[in-house]
Amino acid sequence: MITAVSIINKSSAQETEFGLIGGLNVSDLGNIPVGFGITTSSNTGFHLGAFVNIPLSFRFDFQPQFLYSQLGSSLTSVGYDSTLTITQVNNITLSYIVIPLNFCYKFKGGWNIHAGPYISFLLSDKEYITQTVSQYGSTVNGGDTTTNTTQGDNKFDLGFSLGIGYTMQNGLGFNFSYSTGLINVAQQQTYTDPSSGQTYTQPAFGLNNWYSFSISYLFR
Repeated sequence: MITAVSIINKSSAQETEFGLIGGLNVSDLGNIPVGFGITTSSNTGFHLGAFVNIPLSFRFDFQPQFLYSQLGSSLTSVGYDSTLTITQVNNITLSYIVIPLNFCYKFKGGWNIHAGPYISFLLSDKEYITQTVSQYGSTVNGGDTTTNTTQGDNKFDLGFSLGIGYTMQNGLGFNFSYSTGLINVAQQQTYTDPSSGQTYTQPAFGLNNWYSFSISYLFR
């Protein structure tokens, strides 16, 4: 028998809900050309923002998000000049506005899987550069430099995210996802060596890849 209470509960369960989300990113840059002699290691940043949960059916929801997100990587290159070894580490922090457009499939018990495309817009590119010059294993010189410019960077990224989550009845949720970009961060550049006069082309490189660990809250 269908009662008035059950109808109200069913209709309220299908209402659009608003929420907040935040957490950690573990990110890296991919598509580094082999000839660069560069190794990468992950950076840790954070994300923070809001989202809307729009029911499409009993099991499916559409969940657009609006996030401030820190990505990036540490790039290490090693060069040699006679008896000198030159090691340079670029610790890169990229700040983006990221807009994931996730579709969620809900299982019983609060679990869900979610996937969808994202678009993002680059806000800043901060790099902390450390260079060390050593000879026969001993440091003979070095220095640190800080830069903050998006010149030579693509200001737009497009990619895809896939994840799993758990949402409690009170609206508290926990989410884990992986995202990968389709557009290189660094644009292709052509430059001329002043000493030799030769022209070199640096290919585009640096695809964003990151894992996100999030805590969310739906206002119900």
